[in-house]
Amino acid sequence: MLDEKQISTESEIKEAITFDENFEDVSSLVENLEKFTPEELEGIPKIVLEVVPLTDDPSLPAFTFRYWVLATVFTVLGAFIGQMTWFRTSSAPFSMFFVQITSYWIGGLMAKVLPTSTFKVFGKEFSLNPGPFNTKEHVLIVVAVSSVAGAGSFAEIVISVKDLFYNEPMHPAAGVFLMLCSNLMGFSFAGFA
Repeated sequence: MLDEKQISTESEIKEAITFDENFEDVSSLVENLEKFTPEELEGIPKIVLEVVPLTDDPSLPAFTFRYWVLATVFTVLGAFIGQMTWFRTSSAPFSMFFVQITSYWIGGLMAKVLPTSTFKVFGKEFSLNPGPFNTKEHVLIVVAVSSVAGAGSFAEIVISVKDLFYNEPMHPAAGVFLMLCSNLMGFSFAGFA
């Protein structure tokens, strides 16, 4: 058995790649692999080559109505659960596995139930259901939720300490803006990285 990290020649790559019999479209994966040089495929684990497509389908919609609804619902739910259990000794974690599985099922259900008719918004055509629920939508939902939900806002500690230990309650609007500013600053620094 070859170690996928040691692969260097094209013949070794083809020898290392064995596809599962249940995989439907093996021919397209082999064609996609032939477009890349062995140097480009070097270091990619075998399981990734079998599961993740190496090319992009630009025709798949990503920022759909389903994405916005599911990302918003799961983000709000996760942020609520994370923040409400912040001070508890036994917290209720908001698992990303739950988000992955549930958003996949609900996204598929929305693809079956939502109407496919189009309408215009600000001069652009828009559809609630542009087609089957796809991988891009699913990945974007999980990324959006994992970047916000479950962690809570660390600026909330400042508000709590000020109220509990110094008897100086902060105005709710000031607290909201403090948490918003600290989170946006964190996301901007993450964008620089």
